[in-house]
Amino acid sequence: MKNNRCATIEGKLVDYADGELPGKDVDLIEAHLAGCSVCRELVVHLNRSLGACQTLWEDKLAETAPPPTTKRESDQQGLDGLWGWLRA
Repeated sequence: MKNNRCATIEGKLVDYADGELPGKDVDLIEAHLAGCSVCRELVVHLNRSLGACQTLWEDKLAETAPPPTTKRESDQQGLDGLWGWLRA
């Protein structure tokens, strides 16, 4: 069952799932998650969504870059593909 604490925590769950929170906030969220099945379920869904986004991102990068011939070209093509995709 959701409570007032859930409303405070929900605003930080995306950053928590993405590993972007400072340690003190992580501790607070993990303490809340230990006793809140609703927020735990939300984190499970967030992790699935973030994983799907990562897969799509990697697939798109792989499609935009031709096979490299040297390590330097590999590094540069990866950056060019990334920026080209972001600009599209």
